[in-house]
Amino acid sequence: MGIPQLHPNPKFENYPILWSNKQKLLVGYTHDGKPWDQYESVVSYGANIGNFIVTDPVIAQKIYQEKIFTKFYEDEQQSYWEDPISYYTQNWAWFGTALFTKNLPNLWEK
Repeated sequence: MGIPQLHPNPKFENYPILWSNKQKLLVGYTHDGKPWDQYESVVSYGANIGNFIVTDPVIAQKIYQEKIFTKFYEDEQQSYWEDPISYYTQNWAWFGTALFTKNLPNLWEK
């Protein structure tokens, strides 16, 4: 049994272009690459930082510093990204941060 072949998704190939043009990613895009809505979210950056870690580490660094880390807040009772009551925001920001900072251990290694 061979390794499955992954076929490039043009949507993901456009992310570096989208970033280069406006220094931001919007919350979502349609299948033809048009903006789904006109706002940014930590969710978008946390979900897509892995792409940039592989394709352009300089952009990944900038995204982490400017779009994820700056949206992290702490007070006496809680720590959170962007919206303290949004489950998905907390999860995507956490996973993006853990991936970028290399804090996701490879559990398959012996």
